[in-house]
Amino acid sequence: MTWVLLEACFKCKKVATSSVVWVFDEPRPYASCKMVINKVTTEGCQLELAENVEHRYPSHARMWVGPIRSGLVDQKKNDYEAAMDDWYGFLEDTKDYYGVDMSVLTRPFSNEQEKYYLQTSLWNNLHPNQVIGTAAVIKEIDCLTASVNDILEVKSSFSSAISMAPTRLCGFAGWFDVHFRGRGEDPAQKEIELTTAPSSNNGTHWGQQIFMLHPPVHVDEDISLDVSFSMNRSKENHRLMEVEFDVKISKPSGKILPPINKKFYIE
Repeated sequence: MTWVLLEACFKCKKVATSSVVWVFDEPRPYASCKMVINKVTTEGCQLELAENVEHRYPSHARMWVGPIRSGLVDQKKNDYEAAMDDWYGFLEDTKDYYGVDMSVLTRPFSNEQEKYYLQTSLWNNLHPNQVIGTAAVIKEIDCLTASVNDILEVKSSFSSAISMAPTRLCGFAGWFDVHFRGRGEDPAQKEIELTTAPSSNNGTHWGQQIFMLHPPVHVDEDISLDVSFSMNRSKENHRLMEVEFDVKISKPSGKILPPINKKFYIE
């Protein structure tokens, strides 16, 4: 039997989709040991290896995206501006001391810094009050039947209502949860859910991936977000991902704010 293990979606610092789903066509060396959820408490979950217990792998998984607020949006903007200030100081020094004008490199340097500071996703452990609107499931995966090809590309359209006001829409966060339901012929006696959603007490080492909007958008309660999301492999490196958000913002009055189109890199 082919086992499909979902290791992580929106994993720490990268989503390497060919590593997210591992397909085991041969028995593992520890096949006699079965993994079981031994204890789920308010402090988190504890996994143990035990003999003769089934359901060692998650049977189902979901990827989530939700709108957030975060002071990191200001920090990363400041980091970018500091990097550019250093560059302009470097240009002045090289011209004064060596008579070399390197200003022709300003645009490519700026593009490189902008990608690093403003367009690269970040790992973070968010608090639930940083999620400012309804989150949506963007992908459901049956880990018992899924293949790598099933998740080479993730596309989704969803709506989210802002539930906090007044605030700033600073970006979006992505996380995942997995369920242990067993198989059709051997269902779990009790379904277990493990989640990496923002938590006030039970943050995980997976955290969340956050995608910052520059500049952030001031929003009020009941504003509606219509979001188109896509995630694909990078053409330069298949272990890296490129993510796009297209966001239409509608006020309760029906007025449409300028749309947002942003591309991000998970590296």
